[in-house]
Amino acid sequence: MEIFLNFDSTVDVDIERPDETIDRPTIKTAHYAILIDASGSMKNMNGNKTRMDAAKEAVLEFAEQIPENATISLRVYGHLGSGSNADKNLSCSSTESFYNGQFEQSSFQEALKKVDGNGWTPIALALQSVKEDIPENVDEAIVYVVSDGIETCGGDPVSAAKELVDADIETVVNIIGFDVDNEGQKLLKEVATAGNGEFTYVDSEQDLKKYMRKQYEELQKAWYEWKEVGKKQAYELKEEKKRLAYETKESMKKKSYQEKERMKKAQQYLRDKYSDDSSHASRRLFSLVVNYGNEKWRYAVNVGNDLWRESVRSGNEEWRNYVNEGNEKINEMREKKNQ
Repeated sequence: MEIFLNFDSTVDVDIERPDETIDRPTIKTAHYAILIDASGSMKNMNGNKTRMDAAKEAVLEFAEQIPENATISLRVYGHLGSGSNADKNLSCSSTESFYNGQFEQSSFQEALKKVDGNGWTPIALALQSVKEDIPENVDEAIVYVVSDGIETCGGDPVSAAKELVDADIETVVNIIGFDVDNEGQKLLKEVATAGNGEFTYVDSEQDLKKYMRKQYEELQKAWYEWKEVGKKQAYELKEEKKRLAYETKESMKKKSYQEKERMKKAQQYLRDKYSDDSSHASRRLFSLVVNYGNEKWRYAVNVGNDLWRESVRSGNEEWRNYVNEGNEKINEMREKKNQ
């Protein structure tokens, strides 16, 4: 009775949304740090757009797909001054965070608008400074460096990348080289290797979007895993509640039956003992005993079955919630990837 009276048939599974980094099961929290090269060469044309415009467009599309529980930052480097020798010190010492926090489209777009190609290329400085952008409580940080050239300010980006991944937070540094020559590709690859990441060479807007589509695939995978974990937990919790309702029902049925049979024997004993007394109360007890026992039995059956059905309904509904939301997010990633 105590189990039935306090029974909660609600199946409620609470799994943190993919940080797109999967934990998307077990679901980690992630920070995505975007570092954009603001050197003057980013104004060079690539097809019908500048390298900078193509990079901004790809970065925005990627940012729109990060999980709700993830954070994102946008940092520019080499944006002050110009590409002249007179402004080298100013440009090489310049890096600034334009955005940091949960993704909000209009605010992020405004931050992107402020990014412009002007000066030199202090990649090492940007990697050293990005530590300030990564929240202390995240499980993982993914750094994307978008650059069309190598370090031109005398820094050591390889050491900076290695120092970044040696920190407490699990970090990878991915380098996206935009129309970089062979020597530049080699040097940037060394930076990515030191950062436990990958170097990707793109020489067109199409290549840049192709790379970002790979990132969408990772997010798609993360949402799939989140959905499967949610389905599994919803099913297991439903089965646990079903089992409790069924076993309690069967236990109550058994006990009510045993009690009824024992009381029937006691009634028969009294009837036999006072068989000479036709008015003895024991003669009127049989129907009371049977009805009382049957009422308990029916209560066990009805309440147990109701709680069982409620557990099934709630469990199936929660299961469908994870399937529907997971499939919706997976389809979003797939559509974005295929654009």
